[in-house]
Amino acid sequence: MIKNEIGKKFRELRELQNITLIKATQNIDNLSVSRVSHWETGDGEIPLSKLNQLLYNIHILPSEFENWAKLRPENQLINNLQKAFIENDLDLILSLSRSQLDIYKNTNKNEDLFLAATGYNLYFQITQKNLLSTNYQQKLYIALSNVDFWSQYYISIFSNTLDLLDSNFVYRLSCSITNNFSTIQKLGLETEIYATTSLLNALNMLTLKETTSAQKLLTKINKLPYSAFNTDSSLRKKFLSHILSYQTSNNKNDYNIANSISNLASLIDRDDLAKELKLTLSKVQNSSK
Repeated sequence: MIKNEIGKKFRELRELQNITLIKATQNIDNLSVSRVSHWETGDGEIPLSKLNQLLYNIHILPSEFENWAKLRPENQLINNLQKAFIENDLDLILSLSRSQLDIYKNTNKNEDLFLAATGYNLYFQITQKNLLSTNYQQKLYIALSNVDFWSQYYISIFSNTLDLLDSNFVYRLSCSITNNFSTIQKLGLETEIYATTSLLNALNMLTLKETTSAQKLLTKINKLPYSAFNTDSSLRKKFLSHILSYQTSNNKNDYNIANSISNLASLIDRDDLAKELKLTLSKVQNSSK
């Protein structure tokens, strides 16, 4: 049941659009204007199914309402890790990660392992040092390999910890995501973008470490039905295909095309994407020397 502050957040969105209660409740069986009015003031409750119908009537998607009403719980550890990462505070990242790993040792819950691994992954991104022991890397792989339904939560965990995993693990988990891509798409565009971004992150890693697996993964990715709105993924896929070709054939033209794509990202004011692509170019250049 939905009640208390949620109703007040609904009223904010309704009134911002000058939509009356009568219009908001039209064509919804067994839901009176007076009942919704009470709910909007924090008095009473309504079924979740009715909330979805109300949101439809005021032209708001459930995901938009979730963000507006701040229904997603925040994890303080993740917030602290992100702050430390931005500030380049390696000592704090390592301290938080080790403390979280100690919690996992006591609870043996996958969720606690995921949080610890996320911290170690951030540490790796700054230092290129993997301090998560092989034992815990194996536990992380086993936990992710047992995922039957790749929701945004698990896709994010994979993407946020893949730097810690062996190349073979990364390839196998990527195949699991591609094999379940049609189900992932049913969860919406946001989850699809999470999935394609994660797969391309994995492809980027494999391109630099294991070109044979990278080529096989690229073949699978090329068969996925991308949304036309997923433009970043299209650019990154094109870029990585040329980088991979350059890695395997040393054709300078492929490198030049990849470099042009990174310049295009800058041209369209995607400096974050351009920085990422330039970093990959730099790593490829250094590995070929």
